[in-house]
Amino acid sequence: MNQLPINYSAILGKLSYGIVGLNFLKQLDALGLKVCLFPIGIEPEIYQENQDLINRCLQNADSYSRHATSLRIQQQYDLATHVGKGRHISFPIFELNRFTQRELIHLRSQDKLVVCSDWAKQILLENNILNDIDIHVVPLGVDRSIFYENPPNFFRNEPRRTRFINVSKWEIRKGHYELLDYFESAFTPDDDVELIMVTGSVILEQRMPQEVEKWKRMYAASPMAHKIKIVDWLPTQKAVADLLRLSDCYISLSKAEGFGLGALEAMSCGLEVIITECTAHKQFITNDNSYQVSVGDLELALDNVFFNGQSGGQWHSLNDQTKANCVDWMKWVHDRKQNGSNLLNTYGIETAKQFSWENAVRKLVEIL
Repeated sequence: MNQLPINYSAILGKLSYGIVGLNFLKQLDALGLKVCLFPIGIEPEIYQENQDLINRCLQNADSYSRHATSLRIQQQYDLATHVGKGRHISFPIFELNRFTQRELIHLRSQDKLVVCSDWAKQILLENNILNDIDIHVVPLGVDRSIFYENPPNFFRNEPRRTRFINVSKWEIRKGHYELLDYFESAFTPDDDVELIMVTGSVILEQRMPQEVEKWKRMYAASPMAHKIKIVDWLPTQKAVADLLRLSDCYISLSKAEGFGLGALEAMSCGLEVIITECTAHKQFITNDNSYQVSVGDLELALDNVFFNGQSGGQWHSLNDQTKANCVDWMKWVHDRKQNGSNLLNTYGIETAKQFSWENAVRKLVEIL
């Protein structure tokens, strides 16, 4: 492939933007492009694991072309800082349907915008992000070398226990209040079930330890507490995948998502998926690969932790119908497990194969 130079700015890490930034970097380099890396941040462990790649791309930046395209993967309020005089292309990932004035200015200052879902493109259009800006959709991907299903006839030590799992930091937006309520409503303390909450977030634990403790106390006070396991931190994506493969069903009750990689990774591991039918993860959920639950009307996105209502942005409420749907699906999954059914989500695996990082970056390069 032609050695098209790209001035590339992104976080390289183990969570959220860092996962996207690292996987895009790997695939851009694999396609033979000259990537001049101007990192927004590199986690030390990520650097250790990818030294050759990162050093090569950092060295490319020593002789970067100021006329090359600048690609920046970052939040919508921090898109102004680009490298050089080439086209400015940004890839923001957002959850809400409205933007602050600062966010609008940053979004409108780009030559092109790339988003990861049709929902996100529609939100930009509704907010009049038009003028001469091209808006393109590039769905994110999953690494099937990490997130893969168990081999046939895989045997668990406790073959009858139904394990539900959620992987997301403590947050109102993620529906953690409702998830506990729904779990308590679906099952009794005598049912052979378990809810695994993988909620570890270094940033949240360091900056707002009281917020973490508040959530933990709430779950510990549940009559189902002995059926709930809280996992504070998993160091690698491999560790997350290993735990997913020991589970049966992934639950996401998010009121708004930027993409929902956790659900896609769970599908890739063959898990059943119960998920809200809204926002960006509608890019990959279908009636075949997931059990979708309805959501209520839009409401002001306000939690006084991550969202203060300043933008007027909204997310979906979860209502009585959401609860009824989710409880029914949880019972359905558990009954099937108890009756010896194979819970392997074959449709989810096929979906994950379509949403690879390689496919994502090939589509991105066409836009660049």
